[in-house]
Amino acid sequence: MKRQLIERLNEGPVICAEGFLFEIEKRGYLSAGEFVPMVSLEHPEALENLHKDFQHAGSDVVEAFTYNAHREKMRVIGQRRSSWSH
Repeated sequence: MKRQLIERLNEGPVICAEGFLFEIEKRGYLSAGEFVPMVSLEHPEALENLHKDFQHAGSDVVEAFTYNAHREKMRVIGQRRSSWSH
């Protein structure tokens, strides 16, 4: 049975992966200045692999890669909801 996060925190440190932007950029899926969440839509397999790599490296928690991913930003760059609802 999986333990709740609070239980794990009470037992000691919990490692949370960080650095998604830098790592996904290093892997060639975006470059500085691009609209970050588009990689989630255009290369979901890359993010899945990155999450797995962070878990294999010892992360207990991986965060969603959703920085700036909200309707207003998507509208600003000309993306409509129908184009990103896989």
